[in-house]
Amino acid sequence: MFKKLIMNQVLGVIWVIGTISITVAGIVALGLAGEHNQRSIESFRMVLYGLAVLVIGNLLWRLVCESLVVLFKIHDFLSDINETLKVVARQDSKV
Repeated sequence: MFKKLIMNQVLGVIWVIGTISITVAGIVALGLAGEHNQRSIESFRMVLYGLAVLVIGNLLWRLVCESLVVLFKIHDFLSDINETLKVVARQDSKV
């Protein structure tokens, strides 16, 4: 039933949506920093928060998505090995 996983194709779309969302959240945080008093500590914190979301958030999201890609690739390789072993076992049983 589940011989072929569709998540490999879907993961690219999920990554793009997540990256856009994280980037928008960081830009919104930077925009909110501009609404505060220019010399206030809250403005400085919002700028740091916005930059952290833009940089660290996108890096962590990329790490999560690439880890999932690796897991799905491992599944594909193990499925290929399983199919190869089945073929070899059938050929050995005929001999």
